[in-house]
Amino acid sequence: MSKSEPVLNRGKTIEMKNIILAGIKGYATFIAPPLHQLLGVKTVCRNTPSCKAYAQQVVTQYGAGKGIVLSLRRIVNCQPYFTL
Repeated sequence: MSKSEPVLNRGKTIEMKNIILAGIKGYATFIAPPLHQLLGVKTVCRNTPSCKAYAQQVVTQYGAGKGIVLSLRRIVNCQPYFTL
């Protein structure tokens, strides 16, 4: 193995997943409720499962990088705070 070949470190991948999953739970617990009160809107998720549950699933299944991309794409398409 030469020095130029990348070495895969599985420990960091698992740590990043856990950090992202904790961030999702923290957002749902501490940020979303005051934001809903501030905007005066009770949002209803258009998708099943909800965006939070979907984000947790894809981060767990695909890892941190792809999970974040898929989650953000779904949130942008859903537009939870800009309902008509």
